[in-house]
Amino acid sequence: SDANRYQIVVKEGTLYPTINTGTATLRSSSIWMVDDVSVYGGFDASLSGTDIDGRNPVSHPSVISGQVMNEGFSYNSATLVQFGNVDGAVLDGFCLTLANAASQSNYPADGKGGAIRVRNDRRMFIDASGWHVQDVSDGDRKTMASNKIRNCIVSNCGALDGAAIYIDTENASTTTLENVIAHNNGTNFNSTGNIAQNESYSALTPDGRSHSIIYVGA
Repeated sequence: SDANRYQIVVKEGTLYPTINTGTATLRSSSIWMVDDVSVYGGFDASLSGTDIDGRNPVSHPSVISGQVMNEGFSYNSATLVQFGNVDGAVLDGFCLTLANAASQSNYPADGKGGAIRVRNDRRMFIDASGWHVQDVSDGDRKTMASNKIRNCIVSNCGALDGAAIYIDTENASTTTLENVIAHNNGTNFNSTGNIAQNESYSALTPDGRSHSIIYVGA
């Protein structure tokens, strides 16, 4: 496990980044990561407790799917998971699939980041009235130096840029990949462009022990 972190454990099954109702809201919905919180998937439905040593993401997959409407791919969520102006967040042990940031119909997304988007210009916060997403001013943008994506499979996602992962931060940041497989994702529905970076001072760094495989093509 990750030392000195809060953690959320997720049992096997399929999750959808849904909020409220309506096509526009569902297309724009995402799961937003939180500072210093590790989210672990791959737990057997029968397990209890929070010991991550007992999980097996291969045998008990936790799937995050963009298929929120069952009305066809054009209605799927644009971006499944967002690291929005956070640091120390860990996503570990998930299959991410069927995001559609490429489609400009049924809520026009900006086309960036299908499965995962790393950014410091937007953030999620919670108050008494619920959760909200807002712009982040220049002075409040974090460095985002220690976010991690581990033991994840990203497949069948579409975007105009970065179908699997899109990194768009406006100061120095590092996102670490460990044991990540990205395949059969397409930019503008072509099988290329799994990962994209928008800023030269953003870094996507394979962990020293990593066995990540990023396929360009199917």
